Amino acid sequence: LPYVMGIVTMGKTYSEGDRVGQVLKLSEKGYIWKTWEGMMGLTQSGAYIESWDFSIDSRSAQKDELLHKLTQAYKTGNIVRVHYIQTIGIRPWRGGTSYLIQEVEDVAVTR
Repeated sequence: LPYVMGIVTMGKTYSEGDRVGQVLKLSEKGYIWKTWEGMMGLTQSGAYIESWDFSIDSRSAQKDELLHKLTQAYKTGNIVRVHYIQTIGIRPWRGGTSYLIQEVEDVAVTR
């Protein structure tokens, strides 16, 4: 029964929220399915408190826009707020993590 429940619920939204930080890494990965993966240094009062891994959903209609905004944030060092959904389980053709980015917004510029 747990196996069947896992198959039925896989890919369903488990949680959603926002994270604020600086994009530390952004790369396209995968042997069979190429997906965009990233890492953020989460900030609190300008200090990193932890790193967080995320994916850009390869099936998202906003994929190119999200990738552009995240690439710009990475290149400039800007602090961004990302809105994400967390899915139950990982579908490797969509992303390498269960955290799929939905929106990206600049919040501050670092100098």
